[in-house]
Amino acid sequence: MLSTYAIIRIAEIQISPAPSSFSMRTICLIAGFLAALLTKGNTLSCVQCVSLVDSACTGSSVTCPALSDACVSRYTLTTTSLSSASKRNVFGRDCGVQSEDCNRTDSLTAQMLTLRIQSTCCSTDNCQPAVPKVPIVTKERNGVTCRSCLSVISINCYSGDKIDCTGMERKCAYRRVKVTGATKSFTAVRGCATPRLCATGNTIRTALGVTTETQMTCSDSSIRLEYGLFLCAVTFLLLKVYY
Repeated sequence: MLSTYAIIRIAEIQISPAPSSFSMRTICLIAGFLAALLTKGNTLSCVQCVSLVDSACTGSSVTCPALSDACVSRYTLTTTSLSSASKRNVFGRDCGVQSEDCNRTDSLTAQMLTLRIQSTCCSTDNCQPAVPKVPIVTKERNGVTCRSCLSVISINCYSGDKIDCTGMERKCAYRRVKVTGATKSFTAVRGCATPRLCATGNTIRTALGVTTETQMTCSDSSIRLEYGLFLCAVTFLLLKVYY
């Protein structure tokens, strides 16, 4: 592969004063070729793998998308009271974007489920990020109350049950996850979440034949939201009566 210096030297030679017969089309073709070389040379490679039993995994090196600037290790711990297999660990390595995926500490808590996510990054070809540690969530209440429900057979759930939020989980979240491909699952949960987890919004990730589609919607508090909706309904009825 041409070094960056060699590419720059070629560019300097090609854009030097040329005979009038040297067409603009030729210049554009050369510029496109040089841009392709530079793009290819700057592409990051990362190991892609998933493990359900350990905080480490091995896999093949993949060429990352153009926007990726980091190799990410992500550890997710899901704890539920629905079955005897109460804990599920998922450790994965993949390409990522530093501003979105690196050094994250996210959590979500519902009545029958807790979700803890931690990520670490590095930024050289096939580098190995530090092993993420499971974040600890404080039990101190923060004054936010949210609805809480859980479904493991559908991407919809609703309940009148409520949960008091703690620590940095200051958002009321509704998280729906659909997994398709080599394995299939459907999950919906309402509960308390950290603002940064809410900020992820809707995402689609595909790795090793498995596509995970996540939908995330949040509000400041379900109680405040319900009160706001109640006021809107009262205002609407009053307008109908008097106008």
